[in-house]
Amino acid sequence: MLTSWETDTVDEKLPSRPREVDLAGGLSAAGFAAIEVAEKPIWYERELAMWNEAAALDPGDDPALQALREEALWVLDRPPGTRRVMGAATR
Repeated sequence: MLTSWETDTVDEKLPSRPREVDLAGGLSAAGFAAIEVAEKPIWYERELAMWNEAAALDPGDDPALQALREEALWVLDRPPGTRRVMGAATR
């Protein structure tokens, strides 16, 4: 199992790499079968709470906390249509 970002948007605010992600297609091209890609709404609610807390952090001089806060700000500002998905497959 793995998670990834996928998007339905062509919003230029989103870097090109995330706009090109097709988790199911990538798994298929890598030779995997029985591919399932799904959104997990309850995971999203919990993840959103975590990102909100991370965005409110004062990271001080800690590089790891600075990176976490920067990612949180990106996640909370991502374009509509961008979602976290979970993929599972067999080989």
